[in-house]
Amino acid sequence: MSGACIITGLGAFVLFVIYDLNSVRFQKKLIKPAFFVGFVLLIIATAMMFAAGWSEEVSGRVRQVVLLALAAVFLALLVYTLFFALPFQPTYIRENSRPKVYSEGVYALCRHPGVLWFIGMYACFALAMPTAPMIRGSVVFSVCNVLYVIMQDMWTFPKYFGDYSSYKEEVPFLIPTVKSGKRCFNTIAAGKKHV
Repeated sequence: MSGACIITGLGAFVLFVIYDLNSVRFQKKLIKPAFFVGFVLLIIATAMMFAAGWSEEVSGRVRQVVLLALAAVFLALLVYTLFFALPFQPTYIRENSRPKVYSEGVYALCRHPGVLWFIGMYACFALAMPTAPMIRGSVVFSVCNVLYVIMQDMWTFPKYFGDYSSYKEEVPFLIPTVKSGKRCFNTIAAGKKHV
């Protein structure tokens, strides 16, 4: 079961990469759902990891509840970051036919804040249910996510966003700084919207 979980999760990341390639190079309508399908595959892989480990788990229930509640917070942050932190219609401002990056709110914290929430969520899953499938899957998926955002940072986003190089100079890659943290909280507190 552990191998099937990993393969399913790896399939998700392959689809994420295909989605990015399509966004920059091919722009085929048929490939646009790749991100969503990958997201569903990752949910299935995670459910498989829970199912494989549920019968093996023997640790304290209170610890599990606390860690799973914390994982739910990280999941909420991840969903917010990926689907709601950006203005929906339109998500990006067009500038000379290339979208302009959104650099407020959580996207002022670091260039890929979703990775922080993703790793936090899977770390909580692994600590709540420290079984082989959960630990392996959590580590593999977290590493894949970091590799994926490295690809986005070096290739996808510089080609897609017209102002990504200035965003890179202004906002840290993955590890927030005091300055980026202040900007994140200030823009959220001010209710700053996409201009």
